[in-house]
Amino acid sequence: MSARVIITDGEERAALGACRGLAAAGYRVSAVARQRPAATHWSRSCSERFVLPDPRVSVQTYVAGLEKLVDQGDYAALIPGSDASLLAISEHRDRLEQSTRLGLPPREAVRRSVDKVLLHRFAAAAGLPSPPSRFCADHSEAAAAAAELGYPIVVKPTRSFSRAGEGLRQQAVTVVDNEAALSGALRAYAPPFVVQRFERAGFLSCAGVIADGRLLALSTSRVPRLWPPIAGQHTFSETVRVPAGLASRVCSLLGELGWQGIFQLQMLERAAGGFSVIDLNPRVFASMTLDHG
Repeated sequence: MSARVIITDGEERAALGACRGLAAAGYRVSAVARQRPAATHWSRSCSERFVLPDPRVSVQTYVAGLEKLVDQGDYAALIPGSDASLLAISEHRDRLEQSTRLGLPPREAVRRSVDKVLLHRFAAAAGLPSPPSRFCADHSEAAAAAAELGYPIVVKPTRSFSRAGEGLRQQAVTVVDNEAALSGALRAYAPPFVVQRFERAGFLSCAGVIADGRLLALSTSRVPRLWPPIAGQHTFSETVRVPAGLASRVCSLLGELGWQGIFQLQMLERAAGGFSVIDLNPRVFASMTLDHG
């Protein structure tokens, strides 16, 4: 009988892509979602469907639900489908890993891998420097940084999710076109946050699997189309040969963070040559269906 695995965040394209790939490889996939309808629950690749509380509302309630599922079922692995689930599962791994395999690096490595301050630092050291950025403690520092870097700018949280009571607060990325729009944009962020120069450049996705300091798989794709067109999600991608020298730089960056497992690095491809890291997804990701072939 084929092994069973369970994946979270069935509403997300990342979970749907992972579900299809795992099913094609012979696994029976169970999907957890926080509500219905959920795209992965509709898929013929999904063999079991569960609804659990949202970890963004209550981490403890969410983990308790996962704990009950993995205790009652014979699952070979539990796969987080979002940063919120990754953080909840990693921080409470002692309650889950006795019943199933998590395949995660140590807690501290997970924390480091969702920290954009460290990502920028280690990307620069690996020869993949991010666009000019400033880390700001308050709105006045952000205004000064924006004036220095020039508009448009990108405002990012230092982490996609931060603690908020019993749950997790999600903070997205915002493009700010001018000074008049800055104050309103900053109200959505809890400091500290990142102000980064917005650069128009080609978009390159670098995805793979790393373990024990070695890349076990690596693929790259160019992304000519996003929606929304600025700072949106992939709507069209095409695989390309891995650029010379990129694999060693990616390995160096992930090694400094301590990450092990599946990943996606999002980069800008500069017209003058070279690459700039803008984000890391240390988990399954929306465009992974492209790698199934």
